[in-house]
Amino acid sequence: MIICQNCGHENPDDPSFCTQCGAFLPWDESTRADTGTGGEPAAAVGMTLISEDLHVAAGGEVEAELQVRNNGRVVDHVTTQVLGPPAAWAEVDPGTLQLMPNHEGTVRIRVRPPRSPGVPAGRIPFGVQATSRADPSVIARVDTSLDLEPFRAIQPELVPRTSEGRRVGEHRLTVANAGNEPFRARIEVDDPDQKLRAAVRPRILDLPAGQTAVAELRIRPRRLRLLGQPITHPFQVVLDPRDAAPTMVDGAMLQQPLLPRWAIPVAAGLVTLLIAMVAVAAIRPRGDSSPSTTAAPVTTTTTTTTTLPTTTSPLVVPPATPPPATPPPTPPATPPPTPPPTQTTAPPPTTQATSSSSSGSSSSSSSSSTTNSSDSSSSMGASESSASSTSTG
Repeated sequence: MIICQNCGHENPDDPSFCTQCGAFLPWDESTRADTGTGGEPAAAVGMTLISEDLHVAAGGEVEAELQVRNNGRVVDHVTTQVLGPPAAWAEVDPGTLQLMPNHEGTVRIRVRPPRSPGVPAGRIPFGVQATSRADPSVIARVDTSLDLEPFRAIQPELVPRTSEGRRVGEHRLTVANAGNEPFRARIEVDDPDQKLRAAVRPRILDLPAGQTAVAELRIRPRRLRLLGQPITHPFQVVLDPRDAAPTMVDGAMLQQPLLPRWAIPVAAGLVTLLIAMVAVAAIRPRGDSSPSTTAAPVTTTTTTTTTLPTTTSPLVVPPATPPPATPPPTPPATPPPTPPPTQTTAPPPTTQATSSSSSGSSSSSSSSSTTNSSDSSSSMGASESSASSTSTG
C-alpha cells in the first residue's frame, strides 16, 4: 500500500498515480504503510493543551488552543471533539487534521456559554478528545475546566401596581430569578411620607437559579378618612440582597373615604325628610286643640271691653257671662227690688251682693266688677224712688 504525499490517500501497490488526487506516487519505503504484525497500520496520536486558564462571562466567548501530533508511522486524519456540557456551545476549528507521520497541527476551540439560568455559574469540567481515523481505537484525551462568571437578573412584578381600598390595599409580588446563581433577599416597603403600614409574607425570599417565588403585601393607611376625595399614597418595594445593589419596584395605594360620595346627598335628603315629618307631626296636634283653647281668651276680652264703660241705666247692663272653659259660680240674677215709698235704703241687695261676692272665692276680677256696678245701680235707683215718694207725700 502506497500513501499519497499530496492528499494522504492510501493507494494499492500497483498504480503509479493517486486514485484520489491524481498525484504521482513515487516508490519510496517511507510512503509505504507499515502494517505491523497483525496486518493493521501502526497509528499513534498525541495532544497537548496550550491554554489552560479558561475564564468566561455568561454570554461571552473564550478560546483554547491544542497541539495535535501524529506519532504514528502512517499519514493519519485526526478528528477533535469536545466532551461534556460545553459541547453544545463549543466550536472546534478545524474539526479534522491531516497529519503526516511525526507532524503536528493546531486546533482552536471557541466556547460561548449562553446567558441563561440553565447554565449555572462556577467551574464546569469538560474534556477534548482526538481520534485517529487510521485506527479508531487510538484516542488522545485532555481534561480541563471552564470558570463561568455569575450574573444576576431579577425580574420583580407587582400586581396590581396601584391598589384601591378604604382600609387596606392588597398586592402580589412575583420575583423571578433569571440569573445563573441563587438569589436571597429581604423584602422591605419604603414609604417616603410615613403614612402607611405594610405587612409582607414571606419576608425573605430564597430563589435558586431559574426559579420563581411569590410574596403577599397588605398596605394599610395609618389614618382613616371619613369624607373627602381619594388620596394616592406612593411606596416602593425593595428587594435587598445585602451583598449587591437592591432592586426596587414602584407601587401606590389609592385610599378611599369610609363614606362614599353618594352618601352625603342621600344623608342630606333623609335629614330633610325627617325634619319635615317632625314638623308636620308637631303642627297637627296643635291645630286640633286650637278651638277650645283660644275661645276663652277671645270671650274674656270681649266681656272686659263691654263692661269697662259705666252706664247710667242699671237695667240696660246684662250680667257678665263667664268663660265656658272654667265657668265661675254665677250669682243668681236678682232684679233690682222696688222699695216701698217710705223706705230710703235698700240693704238687702247690698247684703246679697256682698254675700254673693264672698261666696265666689275663685271668681275673676271682671265678674266682681260687674256685680259691684249692679249693686251701685240698684242703690241709686232705690234712693231716687224714695225721694219721689217723699215729695209725693
